[in-house]
Amino acid sequence: MVGANLASRDLKAKTAAIVFDSSNDYSVGLAKAFRTQFLKNGGTIPIEVQAPGGSKDFKAQLASVKAKNVDMIYMPIYYTEGALIAVQSKQLGLNKPVVGGDGLAADQVFFDVGKDAVNGYMTTDYYSPNAKEQTPAGETFIKAWEAKYQQPTHTWGAMAADAYNVIVNAMNQCSDPHDRVCVNEKIRATKDFQGVTGTLTLQNGDAIRSAVINEVKDGKLAFRTVVNP
Repeated sequence: MVGANLASRDLKAKTAAIVFDSSNDYSVGLAKAFRTQFLKNGGTIPIEVQAPGGSKDFKAQLASVKAKNVDMIYMPIYYTEGALIAVQSKQLGLNKPVVGGDGLAADQVFFDVGKDAVNGYMTTDYYSPNAKEQTPAGETFIKAWEAKYQQPTHTWGAMAADAYNVIVNAMNQCSDPHDRVCVNEKIRATKDFQGVTGTLTLQNGDAIRSAVINEVKDGKLAFRTVVNP
């Protein structure tokens, strides 16, 4: 959903291609979410192509994508194949905005193999300490974390803090904070909770939350923007 809203709202894309790996649940899940939301936003997806994990030559698929002249490419795959696709896209003259999930640039391989071809690639994530606007909880968390650990915060630490605080918030709403039934009900009813990573609502067991968009600049990820639900 986040990638689709970025494509529609920020990139103003009307058409998109999806490059994904149908043998990978992570890739399939993100592709499905993007497809559903992008179509809901009024966009069209004239082409979807496969990028199987372990493959090295993607030029045929990329040539097909180039022929469709789409506004952007959604690529929910991992770093090794992502880097190769970036290099081969540049060789083919396929120069369209690319958005991927958090797995796309999750390893240094993406930057080492992709080099300047990956500049401009965007990835979704749950948190960035470099976001221009932090929630009050986020500002407090960053100061406390850096004071204790003498290093920058990271996504997993911030998400763990949010999980803990959601539980505490639920316990505080129960007359008996040890009442597991009450606490569970209050957790599931969480709405517009101002956490470290942004605004969080739980809906049918799923987290509806703000998300961060990072962009590759000069060989590393840099904060670009926040996309809200």
